[in-house]
Amino acid sequence: MTEKSAWLEINLRTLARNTRLILEALGEDVVLMAVVKSNAYGHGLIRSALTIWSAGAQWLCVNSVAEGVELRHAGMKAPILVMGYVPPAEIPYLISENLDVALFDLNFARLLQAEALRQRKPVYVHIKLDTGMHRLGVLPENFFEFLEGLEAFPALKIRALYSHLAYPEDQQFTLKQINTLKEVLFNCQRRNLFFPMVHLLNSRGTFLYPEARFDAVRMGRSIYGLDKFIDTQPALQFKTRIVQVKTIQKGEKVGYDCTFETKRRTTLAVIAVGYADGYPRALSNKGEVLIAGRRCPIIGRVCMNMSMVDVSDLTILPKPGQEVVLLGTMARSQITASELANWAATSDYEIITRLSSSLPRVYIE
Repeated sequence: MTEKSAWLEINLRTLARNTRLILEALGEDVVLMAVVKSNAYGHGLIRSALTIWSAGAQWLCVNSVAEGVELRHAGMKAPILVMGYVPPAEIPYLISENLDVALFDLNFARLLQAEALRQRKPVYVHIKLDTGMHRLGVLPENFFEFLEGLEAFPALKIRALYSHLAYPEDQQFTLKQINTLKEVLFNCQRRNLFFPMVHLLNSRGTFLYPEARFDAVRMGRSIYGLDKFIDTQPALQFKTRIVQVKTIQKGEKVGYDCTFETKRRTTLAVIAVGYADGYPRALSNKGEVLIAGRRCPIIGRVCMNMSMVDVSDLTILPKPGQEVVLLGTMARSQITASELANWAATSDYEIITRLSSSLPRVYIE
C-alpha cells in the first residue's frame, strides 16, 4: 500500500532548527529539557526525540516508563525524566533503564528504595514542589518534613527540585509561584541544603519570565513550533484526500443529524478523514480545509472516517485523490493548530496530541 487516505508529515529539519534556535536563545547557562511525552506531541516519539536530542537538547522528558524504555531501546543515551504516574510493577524497568523520576510521595519512595537495593543501583529523583497549580507535588508547608522522610531511603539520589506553572499569562499568579519556589530554596540554603538542578518554566514561561529560568527549562510547544516568541515554525502537517465530488441542489441536507442545509446549488467533496483519526467532531460546520491552496468550509457533521467540504467556490473542480490539507500550509494559505483549537473550543495541545497513533507519519529529512 503506497497511497495513504490520511497521514501526517513531520519535517525533522524544522524540529532540529527549532531546537537550535531555542538553545541559542537560552545561552550556555540554561539546560534544555525537551518534552517528548504523548508521542512527542503527536509528532512520533522516536524520530522526533532523536532529532531533538541530536540538535542539542540535553534532557528528554516523558510521561511514562513505557515511553522512557522505548527511547532507551531506540539507542538514546540522554538523561530522561519520567514525570507521570509510575505503577509499582514498572519500577524495575524505571531503574534498570536508568530513568529519572518525579517524586512527591514517601510511599512511592519506599517502593523505589526496595527495588534500587534489589538491583544494587541508585535511582535519581526530581522532587516535585506544588507551588500553586495543585496537581502533583509536595505542598510547601510539608516540604521539609518530606525531606526528612527521604533520609530513610539512601538509595534515592536527589537530582533536582522542580515545579510547574499553571498559567504563565497571568503575571500575578505566576510571580507568586516563582516566589514560592524561591522561598523554599532560600530556606533550604539556610539549612545548608542544595539541589544539583532546579527547573520550573515551560515554553511560554521561558520567554515571559527569563529571570526564573534557574538551571534548566522544560520546553515542548516551542520545539514543535506552536509558539512564536522566536522564529520557530510548525513541524507537522495533517493531510488527507478527496474521495468523491458531487453537486447537490439548494435545500438539501448534508451529513448525520441533518445539521447543514444548502443555501445554494452546492458542489461538495467528501474527504477521507474523521474524528477517529483525531480530526475533532467539534469542527462540524465550523472548520476549514485547504484544497488547491484555498480555504473551503466543513459542512455537516464530521463523521468517524469521513467529512464533507463545500468546494463550490473553487475555480477548478477538484478530483478524487486530490490532496487536502487539514493542518498546515498549501500554496500561500495556512491553517494552524491554534486556529483548529479556536474552532473546536479546545487547546492546540489537544489538537496535536489527539492525532491518532494509527495515522501514518511521513518524515521529511
